[in-house]
Amino acid sequence: MEKTEWITATQKEAIKRKSWHKLNSSPLMGRLMDADEMALRALFVGYWPFVDSFPRVIQLTYEATAQFSRYGRVLSGALREMETDERNHRALWLRSTAAANIPETDLYDSEPLPEVLRVTGAMVEREALWQRLLDFVAVEIVAEGLSVALLSSDRFRERLGAKGTAWFKVHAVHPSDETTHEEIAYRAAVALMPKGGAEAIADQVDRTVQETVDRFVDAMSACFREQDALAVVD
Repeated sequence: MEKTEWITATQKEAIKRKSWHKLNSSPLMGRLMDADEMALRALFVGYWPFVDSFPRVIQLTYEATAQFSRYGRVLSGALREMETDERNHRALWLRSTAAANIPETDLYDSEPLPEVLRVTGAMVEREALWQRLLDFVAVEIVAEGLSVALLSSDRFRERLGAKGTAWFKVHAVHPSDETTHEEIAYRAAVALMPKGGAEAIADQVDRTVQETVDRFVDAMSACFREQDALAVVD
């Protein structure tokens, strides 16, 4: 069995289910599905520092792949394409923000929360490239889980309209003939991981992905606390 097959589709699905359970278990998700105004601000303003900086994290990653002679060129090319897509997604986030009637200036005037900065900060601090690639897997899992949940809400869809939900649609729906960012990152990460048995690799993949998912959940809670506190002051 090829090393890249040491984590199965069933195991990947289990990782995704565990991650989505964490997102959906938060009472904050219900507020977003209800299109609560403070919740929308918490999402679009609070997470903006991550959305804004994530393409740069991908750029730093593909620039680091030169040291891996076997995978460097292919992996670098795939990550360059991913960076381009994420820059496009960044533009869609701005459209969603506008659809929620949040001025773009609010995104830049708000002080980034430490919990949000920690999401990307932990990525660039990773000692191994395979770990950062699994961080990218976590990003895609969180984005898809958030999108699937919110697009199931009539209130959310009606509140943002077609233009405002575009960011969520590109993360929730994947053409059958398209290799997703999640799968690209999975394949590259497992190929670069240290040698070990299939069970050990699957466990390590799960632990690494969940570390990043947990940071996203912590950041979400921090964003909501901040917006609720501001609402009380106002």
